[in-house]
Amino acid sequence: MNEKKKNRGWVKNVAIIFLVVLLFLTFFSNTIMNRSLPEVSVKYAESGSITTQIRGTGTIEAVDTYQVTIKESRKIKSVAVSPGQQVAAGDLLFVLSEGDSDELAAAKEALETLELSYQKALITNEAEYDYTRQERAITKLEKQINETDALRRDYLVSAEVYKKATDAVKTAEDAVNVAQVKYDQAAKDLKAAESDFEVVSPGNTDGGAVTAAMNALEAARKALSDAENTLETNTLLYGAHYTIVENAAKSEIMASDEYLTLTTDSEREAFINQKLGVYMDYVVTRDHKGTDIETSYNTLTANKKAVADAKAAVNSAKAALDNAVVNQQAGNQNQLNYLYYLQNLEGAKATEEVMAKLLSDAKKTLENAKGEVSALDEKKDSYKKYTDTIEGLQENLEDAKFELEQQKKEDEKAQKLTALDMQALRNDIAKARENVEKISTGTAGGEIYSEVNGIVKSVNITSGGMTEYNQTLAAIEVVDRGYCATMSVTAEQAKKVTVGDFANVSTGWWGGSDITARLTSVRNDPANPREKRLLVFDISGGGVESGTQISLSIGERSRSYDVIVPNSALRSDANGDFVYIVTAKPSPLGNRYSATRIDVQVLAKDDVNAAVSGGISAYDYVITTSTKPIENNMLIRMAES
Repeated sequence: MNEKKKNRGWVKNVAIIFLVVLLFLTFFSNTIMNRSLPEVSVKYAESGSITTQIRGTGTIEAVDTYQVTIKESRKIKSVAVSPGQQVAAGDLLFVLSEGDSDELAAAKEALETLELSYQKALITNEAEYDYTRQERAITKLEKQINETDALRRDYLVSAEVYKKATDAVKTAEDAVNVAQVKYDQAAKDLKAAESDFEVVSPGNTDGGAVTAAMNALEAARKALSDAENTLETNTLLYGAHYTIVENAAKSEIMASDEYLTLTTDSEREAFINQKLGVYMDYVVTRDHKGTDIETSYNTLTANKKAVADAKAAVNSAKAALDNAVVNQQAGNQNQLNYLYYLQNLEGAKATEEVMAKLLSDAKKTLENAKGEVSALDEKKDSYKKYTDTIEGLQENLEDAKFELEQQKKEDEKAQKLTALDMQALRNDIAKARENVEKISTGTAGGEIYSEVNGIVKSVNITSGGMTEYNQTLAAIEVVDRGYCATMSVTAEQAKKVTVGDFANVSTGWWGGSDITARLTSVRNDPANPREKRLLVFDISGGGVESGTQISLSIGERSRSYDVIVPNSALRSDANGDFVYIVTAKPSPLGNRYSATRIDVQVLAKDDVNAAVSGGISAYDYVITTSTKPIENNMLIRMAES
């Protein structure tokens, strides 16, 4: 019993300890977690003004320095000035020893040499340029080309004329082939008729009805033969046009819905034959009204109808003859056969004669057509020969013109070079004469005077010294032209200043001065022209002296902005500039703070602060520093102030 009470006490004590620890952790978890968070320093974003400044140093220099030089070798007798001395225009600077220099003798000799060279050049360059021979050759070639072209024009054959002639040959060949077939058939029919006629006898009847019927049949056959001959002749002439209409009509028929429903070739052929005449009339009326095709179609249609009518007449005459033979009781069959085969023989002879005539005419037509093409071929050959001749002459003409032009260019170039050389000689002579005259008269009677107002910056020779040609004896700063200074800045900084702006000037450690600096120009810095610019200032005021080092500051005027943050609060990455602001969220254990990223645009900036715009307003807490790297929405703890 006592053991159970002891066990219950132990459990109770453990439970009490657990609850105490849990309560401790609950109340102090905020403090423990805060110790692990980044500690940040913050400042209020506020409104205010910013003045951007560009600072740098420069050296005061004279805008213009006059170099005192001498163009001859002379001995210095005395020096009248010293460095730092102020002089006026006309003041004595140096006194030279008397006597001529070696330069005068050399100058006279150089003048004589140049004058002699000029006289030689006048004699040498008396050249004449004559192009008569080349121009006559060009004129002769042009005349030959014109004469040959006039002859060539008589042999010109157009493509249209030649095609028409070759088409005529093809048509004539087709006509000969057709006529030959017809003639061969007619000759065969004549031979058969002659063979049939040899085996019959004339008989003894003289029936008048039979004779009349036979005459009528003969006349009908003659009419049929004439009609067929006419059809065949016109088919040769107009068959191509008739075929165009027939093919177009067949295409129309085969595209019709009724034709497309037919399933067998015989049905389709019968349908085409049934509808062909109507469709051909329709095609002619629709597509070829008033053309040669309509005329050809109408002619052949009439010829076909005449043949059909003649065939019907022959059939009718045959029927009449048969009736006459049947009705003639005393007729003699041999007589009838004789007359019948006689008629066949005479008709075959007539047909053979007609076909022979057509074949002969077709061959003559073909021969004439071939002769025309042959004549045209000869003209074309002649035309080509003349063309080849003209092309050769034109090539020679172009070569002659090119050679003449090149010769003229070379001669003109030579003339210009000669003129330049002569002018250069004349200029050299004039300069040599001027040099002789200048050296002969000495230098201001042996004395050198200042030509400007200024301060002597340096003296480069002493009394008793010997000058050299073009030596600088002294340098005088021209005070009237003023002083300047330059300052190197970045290209981005240069965009923030304007010509005419004034800069603040200070000298040494003690700050300001009475010197005034005004920006006069902005130009590329020769040391780094892509990224640097030189600001050039006009320097004026008291205490200005060349060589003085000065500090310059220049920039925009002060401007007011709605939001200004410390430069230490600005951050940037690939997405641009941004700041972190402190966002507070209430919790059961107190406020929790987190860093929130706000993207901003920097409007202006000085050494301490920056004006920004974006999703930030005045009196927001911005984070300036942190004990650890921070990210967007990361929990933070505020530094104790």
